[in-house]
Amino acid sequence: MTESLTPKLTLTEIDGGSGREMLPSVKGAFRRLEEGKDYSFLAVDPLVKSPHPIQQYMVFTDSIGGEIELPVHAPHWRTITQPIDATFRIAEDETEYYAANTKGVGYLKPLAKGYRVEQFDSWIKDDSDDAQEHLFGAKVLGLLHEIKPQLIDTTAHLTKAGLRTELIWGVAELKNVMYQGALTSVDELKAKKVIINRRDYTPLMAVRLMRTNDRVAECSKGYGNRPNDVLAHAFETANRENRAAGNKELSIDNPDDRLQFLKDFSSRMGSNIAVLLNEGYAHFWLHSANVTMAAEIVDMETLFHWKSAKNPSAVDRHNGVRRASLKDMRDMAYCIQLMTDVLHVPGQKAREAAFESCLKGYRDASLPAQQELQKTDSQNATAWMSSILRAVLIDKKRLAPLNKNEVSDWNISL
Repeated sequence: MTESLTPKLTLTEIDGGSGREMLPSVKGAFRRLEEGKDYSFLAVDPLVKSPHPIQQYMVFTDSIGGEIELPVHAPHWRTITQPIDATFRIAEDETEYYAANTKGVGYLKPLAKGYRVEQFDSWIKDDSDDAQEHLFGAKVLGLLHEIKPQLIDTTAHLTKAGLRTELIWGVAELKNVMYQGALTSVDELKAKKVIINRRDYTPLMAVRLMRTNDRVAECSKGYGNRPNDVLAHAFETANRENRAAGNKELSIDNPDDRLQFLKDFSSRMGSNIAVLLNEGYAHFWLHSANVTMAAEIVDMETLFHWKSAKNPSAVDRHNGVRRASLKDMRDMAYCIQLMTDVLHVPGQKAREAAFESCLKGYRDASLPAQQELQKTDSQNATAWMSSILRAVLIDKKRLAPLNKNEVSDWNISL
């Protein structure tokens, strides 16, 4: 690495958030930011109980002077994960979390490519497929803008309703971050065009709680031994839950236990779909990169309630079920299909077990009267769920993604 150079960012070098490149895990140096001086919290969930305060997790990349060393894994190029033992409690219900993930910690991909973010003059990238592009004409690599403090209440509400998801612990507005080795104000970064220079662009940082931040997609494809490490960690996480619930622990080396892991995962994902329907929400990007190995739906910035949908076609109803919900069902089914591959439990028996477990999890969590209040035909929703799962898992059909295709292209009759 040549310290004297300040190369310009290129699409080849940055490709923010993409999983197309297989890059190694590396160690990165981080600086803990100071509350009041460097950031101010917009909201913090008071029902989270942790042995460590949320301020401990407010860190930013600092390759020059950072004293906190943390692992950086592809493709998490703007987040960092640290272990935690935290709980979220409402009434008699308590959820345990094992990972605290900080989002908006600066751009980390240069570390995996042998650079430092300090070598780059600007963090701005044009990206016509990104949400920030539509708002601002570009996106800022490494920083967070699109999360809303209200998501704290939404994730808490959905967690209480039974959804396995990330819990947003806190959201803060950034005032200063590290830039080329020095703590620099957001206003100065805007003036220097390091970040988007608009009054309505405000860099944020969020801390979210999960059981794990490892995604299903990471277990399918990754650099070196990373997929195997993700799978091993998934079993460790599952066994923490199993011990807490008094259930049998699973061995990654036992084929029957791998099948049981698949059945548990499938059941939980079916339950997740039911809870979303019960509450009137859709995620809309429920692919394998937005589902953790613990069957948690994450990256909830895309979540929306049907009453506030910005895209009218997303709430078009097909036999009484909204298009967005059908997309979630379809994406979830392919996520389960991928899980059968990464667990090395091939064969029709495994697919049938996943199908049955997912459908049972869905039915057990479905609240027909509540779905009807959300203007969803609950009976047809179950029929759609069964038909989509059967098409993907049992019949091995290809259901075209609904990004650019129509539901009618699936040729599914209820």
